Amino acid sequence: MRGMLQRIKDHVTWAEARKDDIELLLSNRARTTDGLGLTSKFVKEKSNLAGVDELVSGLYSGKLTLARLREMGIEPHFRLHPPRGGFPKSSKRPFNDSGELGFRKEGLHGLLVKMC
Repeated sequence: MRGMLQRIKDHVTWAEARKDDIELLLSNRARTTDGLGLTSKFVKEKSNLAGVDELVSGLYSGKLTLARLREMGIEPHFRLHPPRGGFPKSSKRPFNDSGELGFRKEGLHGLLVKMC
């Protein structure tokens, strides 16, 4: 995994997901295989989970995987648009060098809010 990230580091940005980041993505950008938004009712029907909050906890702790999401009928990818207001720094430079690319330790939540 680390080797793949090193290979694409000049084209993407990434960070370790926090619980509120996962919740933001699932509530705003997750879609079912039918193209509908994700609701607690859908999660209850398709799995033995109580709702979206329990789904977020399971993903964050590692008990649920993206493959399990697909089995439940949830698309495991999120179609994000460019950030509203643009990138605050250069989108051609590494994050450590006043840019947006590569590994971010803490700065991903602000970018996700602008993209959702």
